[in-house]
Amino acid sequence: MPVNTELARPETDDDFEAMCCMLYQRVYLDPGLMRVGGAGQAQFGVDLLGVDRRTPAGVSIGIQCKHYVKKKFTFKTVTDDVDEADKANLAIEHLTFATTAPPSAEIVKRVHELSQQRRKTGKFTVSVEYWNTIQAHIRIFPEVGRAYIP
Repeated sequence: MPVNTELARPETDDDFEAMCCMLYQRVYLDPGLMRVGGAGQAQFGVDLLGVDRRTPAGVSIGIQCKHYVKKKFTFKTVTDDVDEADKANLAIEHLTFATTAPPSAEIVKRVHELSQQRRKTGKFTVSVEYWNTIQAHIRIFPEVGRAYIP
C-alpha cells in the first residue's frame, strides 16, 4: 500500500508567506531576510528580500510567494511579477518564485530560458521552487513545518 509523504500546505496566503520567510532565513543563512509590506500594500513583485549567504560574497535575493490552491501558476504569473520588480528597480541579483502549485516541466524550462536571457543583459536571474522542493527544505528545517503546517 502506497504511503503519502506529501506535507499539508499552509492554510492562508499570509501563513505561506510567513512560513517562507522563516524557511528561507534558514536556507539562505540570512536571519535578516524580511517580508516586504503586507496585504493591500505595493510589494514591487516580491514578498521577501534578503541575501543568500551560502557563498562568501552573498547574493541579493527576492522571493515571490505564490500560495496557489485553486488558481493556476503560469509563466505569465512569473513574467508579470518580473516586470513589476524591474519597474521598481529593486537591487536584487536573483528572484525566486516559491509556490504551493504542482510542478510544471514546461514552466521550469521557460523560466530557465528567461533567466538565461536576463543574465546576458545584466538583469536579475529567475527561478521557481514548487511545493515538492519547499517540502524538501522543510524536512531539513522541521521546526518551520511545526510552526506553519496544520
